[in-house]
Amino acid sequence: YRRDYFVREGITFPSGLHFEDLPAHTEALASAKSIVCLNKTGYFYRVNRPGKITDQKSEKRFDILTSTKLAIDALINRKANTEIQAWTILLASRMIYWCGKNTLNKDRIRFFESACELISSKAPKEAIGHAIRTANSVQESILLAALAANSSEFLARHASGLKPRARDAIGLFARSPHKKELLKITKSTIKKVAKSRAIRLIKH
Repeated sequence: YRRDYFVREGITFPSGLHFEDLPAHTEALASAKSIVCLNKTGYFYRVNRPGKITDQKSEKRFDILTSTKLAIDALINRKANTEIQAWTILLASRMIYWCGKNTLNKDRIRFFESACELISSKAPKEAIGHAIRTANSVQESILLAALAANSSEFLARHASGLKPRARDAIGLFARSPHKKELLKITKSTIKKVAKSRAIRLIKH
């Protein structure tokens, strides 16, 4: 980014916050007149580096919730269209789930309760519906639907590596304001599974 673009648009990186790049990047994309995408990798992460922030399990994981709130506020203030809102909310939900998965066990349910409250009350409903329909995977769609439906126990169990209970899945569907989208995903998944089994049977 050019510095003068950030200065002109009043875009800043929040001080003292982990995951501070999410609101800044959101504002930069939402306020841009045009965007050019290059089909190449221009950024590399170093992995397994001792002491890196992303390896730490602490209260700082909760910073992603503050960053997500700032990003959603930026989307609304900059009047971003539904596609940009959906893309940002999907990205934020991935980061939220990852942080919840890597927070301390004692904090996990509290983390997801706060995350659900944030997404269900702040994220535009139309954008959530669009994101659920266009997500890259069924898992992403269901995790975002769970955040929007205040299904914190479902998310905490999933993030802890436990099998989802039937009652949690039923509760998610019952509380979800996006039942239509979830039904389409379920039907599509059942068709794919049935087709996959049929192909295996034919091969054998």
